[in-house]
Amino acid sequence: MKLPGAATVEGTTRYRDRFAGKIPPEHFREVQGLWMSSIGLGTYLGNYDDATDQQYHRAVVRAVESGCNVIDSAINYRLQRSERSIGTALKELSTKGYGRDEIIIATKGGFIPYDGTPPQDTKKYIEDTFIKSGILDPAADSRFTIRDSDGGFTIRDAGFRIRDQGSRIHLLSSRNPNA
Repeated sequence: MKLPGAATVEGTTRYRDRFAGKIPPEHFREVQGLWMSSIGLGTYLGNYDDATDQQYHRAVVRAVESGCNVIDSAINYRLQRSERSIGTALKELSTKGYGRDEIIIATKGGFIPYDGTPPQDTKKYIEDTFIKSGILDPAADSRFTIRDSDGGFTIRDAGFRIRDQGSRIHLLSSRNPNA
């Protein structure tokens, strides 16, 4: 669920002002023009299930309603489920008068996560998702291979390799073959 917008100076100032007289003013700090709560909510750990999704959803709503406008996530947290839970929470918060421009979402890249749950057949997932879709092209480089590796699969080509690590796939530089 993609919601348009991002944190802005005006939005984070409005968020800070919501809590005037309720939270000590030192709770909010200005960083790069945005007003950030001194406490943030992380969404890294947890099961890949609906119950955990709902717990994160409720935690984000409660945190924002309580004066926390910094939410940390990444696409690989809980196989994309953390970011989706944040999205549903932001949608609910919008019905309660909170704007997307009031909330700072810190996210990261570098991993290619599975989508919701780990696949039963990792090699088939890699072939269907990356090769058949054209993202990776084994014909373009004779050095490209897919091979079993440490209980998972490694894809190698001239510029990178992908290593399966259970809940996510790492894109790794081929400059460090031991990574």
